[in-house]
Formats: sequence, structure tokens, C-alpha cells
Amino acid sequence: MHEASLITSLLKIAHRVKIQNELDTISKVTIVVGDMHQVISDVMQNCFDLLKDDFQGFDNAQLIIKHTPLKIRCKECQKIITLNQTDFHCPHCHSTSTEIVSGQELFIETLEAE
Repeated sequence: MHEASLITSLLKIAHRVKIQNELDTISKVTIVVGDMHQVISDVMQNCFDLLKDDFQGFDNAQLIIKHTPLKIRCKECQKIITLNQTDFHCPHCHSTSTEIVSGQELFIETLEAE
């Protein structure tokens, strides 16, 4: 279950930002997660709810998860394709010469403080 380690890392970063900006209480943490990470939102939410108590000022914080789809660009025909699986073939020209343009993201978008 890599969701727990991802949430722990994100909470450490959010806690550092909280301290650096002299914030008292964090009410909401919004993260962006690319589909390539293959995380399960419910597991991420449960991990956040369990682990947030380890960080001062996060007791009542909510986690908002925004997903970004896995998209590739075909280097042959230049089409951008949204994938539902990790098959990196272009469905238009069948080329395997592709590059990922989205879906690898993992970052904190916003922290809301009280």
C-alpha cells in the first residue's frame, strides 16, 4: 500500500509549509495525483485521516484529491491521447514512439488555513 507513504510525504511537506508560514491550523489540503500513480482515493483518504493526527495543526483537516488523466502525445502523428491503461501505443497510427504529457503529477495544490 504505497498510499500511506505518499500521504506521509505530503503531510511532511504540508507541515513544513505550515511552520514556515507561521500558520496555526490547516483546514484543507488539496492534492493533485496523476493516474499513473494508480492510487485508490478511498485508501488515500483513510491514510490521511489516520496519519494527520501525527502532525500538529492538522486535526480537523480535510483532504481533497484531484486526479489528472494519463495522456500521451504520439511523436509520429502528434495526436494527444487519454489512456485508460498503461498501453503506450498510439491508437491512431499504432506507433510506440510516444511521450507522457500528463498523469505523472503528485503535488500539493493548496493548503487552507484557519
